[in-house]
Amino acid sequence: MRKINAKSIKEIAEDRLNTTIEVDRAIKIVNHSLYELGSLGLAYQEATFEAEKNIWYDFPPDDIEMLYVIDMEKDNYYYRYRYENGRVNFAESGEYKVACRTMPQEVDNLVEDTIDLNPMYKAALVDYFIAHIKLAQDDTSEDGHKREEMFQAKAERAYKSQIRERKPATVRVERHV
Repeated sequence: MRKINAKSIKEIAEDRLNTTIEVDRAIKIVNHSLYELGSLGLAYQEATFEAEKNIWYDFPPDDIEMLYVIDMEKDNYYYRYRYENGRVNFAESGEYKVACRTMPQEVDNLVEDTIDLNPMYKAALVDYFIAHIKLAQDDTSEDGHKREEMFQAKAERAYKSQIRERKPATVRVERHV
């Protein structure tokens, strides 16, 4: 998966705001935006398992909810699995792609750290950053509130776009005689 450069979010926001933001403050804002994505259930991640029948596999602790499973061999949805307490068990051996809602990892360093999300989320994160700065300066800022709404709309669009791209196609065929 391609990633988002954390520093670029700060730089784009600074350019649009025509100001400089302290690095420590920028890290806090970026991390809060990631928390918001996760708490809204809009962060998405996939994992592929080469699974053995009836063996439990642990998920990363940041995965919040399992959305669906795809049998890679048949390129179709797979329903014969159990998901409990952050672990998954498949009824048959095979290769499976699992889609989850996730809580993104925080960044500690803007220069070295990257955000493990699809780049489609970058515009949403920039809008959140700008909204945060504007609302910190004036909590009645119309532009700040508008940017908050744009953050959510862009994050939802990025999330839905990924879900739509990843699901196998289902085509219904009807015959008329």
